[in-house]
Amino acid sequence: MRRLAAVTTALIGFVLVSFGLAAVAGWDEARVVTTLEALGGGPRVAVVLALVLMVDVVLPVPSSAIMTLDGALFGPWLGAAVSTVGCCGSAAIGYGLGRTLGSRATRWTGADDPVVRGWLTRWGAFVVAATRPVPVLAEVTAAVAGVHTVPAPRFALGVVVGVVPTAAGYAWAGAYGSSGVIVAGALGVPGALLLIARWLRGRS
Repeated sequence: MRRLAAVTTALIGFVLVSFGLAAVAGWDEARVVTTLEALGGGPRVAVVLALVLMVDVVLPVPSSAIMTLDGALFGPWLGAAVSTVGCCGSAAIGYGLGRTLGSRATRWTGADDPVVRGWLTRWGAFVVAATRPVPVLAEVTAAVAGVHTVPAPRFALGVVVGVVPTAAGYAWAGAYGSSGVIVAGALGVPGALLLIARWLRGRS
C-alpha cells in the first residue's frame, strides 16, 4: 500500500510539473476560454470543446470553465453531452497511458499483491467517480487506475457516474446562470451514488 501511495504522489507531481511547464511556455487558461467563447456554437465548435477537455489529462485546461461554456453555447442537455464526451475521453486517455506502463510497473507498485488488488477491485470505481470533479486528482486517478489494472468495466462505471452529474451541473449553470449551489450539488452526486450502491450491495 505504501508503494501505491508513492506512485499516486509521483503522478500528482508529474501532472503539476507538466502544468507548470505549459505555463512557462505561455499557456494561458483565460485566453483559451476567451478564444473558445468567441467561436460561437455549431457542431464543429462542439467537437473542438470536447477535444479540449480530452487533452486535460496532459495540459492545464480550465475544465470547469469549459463545461460551463458548453452549457452557455449549447444549452443544458447538449452542453452536458459535449462535456461528458470530452471528460470521458480524457479519463480513457489517462487510463490507457497507465496501462501502457505494463506489468513491470504493476509489480513495482505492488498492485500484484493480493491485498492491493482486492482493495483496488473493491474501491477503484468509487475513487474514480469521487475524484472526477477534482482538478489534478481526476487525471491522476485515471492514470493510477490504468497502472494498477483496475478492471476496465469498473473504471468505466466510475467515470460515467462521476462525469455525468458534474457535466450536467456545470452545463446547467452555464445555460441559466445559476448559482454555485447547483454545481456544488452536482459535485457531490458521484460519491453519494456510489455510497448508496455500496450500501445496497452490502444488504443483498
